[in-house]
Amino acid sequence: MATLALGFVFVAGQLEAWRQLAAQGLYLATNPNSSFYYVLTAMHGLHVLAGIVALALVMGRIVASRGRVSKEYVRSDRDVLAFHGSFVALSAACFAHEIVGVSKWEGL
Repeated sequence: MATLALGFVFVAGQLEAWRQLAAQGLYLATNPNSSFYYVLTAMHGLHVLAGIVALALVMGRIVASRGRVSKEYVRSDRDVLAFHGSFVALSAACFAHEIVGVSKWEGL
């Protein structure tokens, strides 16, 4: 439960940081540095949110089973966590693509 709570605290803190940056006139398209920051932190925030969902699903199934974990539950939970791992891999690929795109755009 603490992990879920801390995940929500992180996401709320990130949203507050973005709000403060926007109040100072720093937006996604302001410059390449702000774009990098927003994309990096958005990807991390999505990763945290996906982890919260995966963990909540697994915890919900354990509670629903009243502690009796069958092979079916283990297989299903493994699939949920594998989906989260796939999301992380896809996020990393998108992030790598963004870095290459920014460096080409900057002429680096």
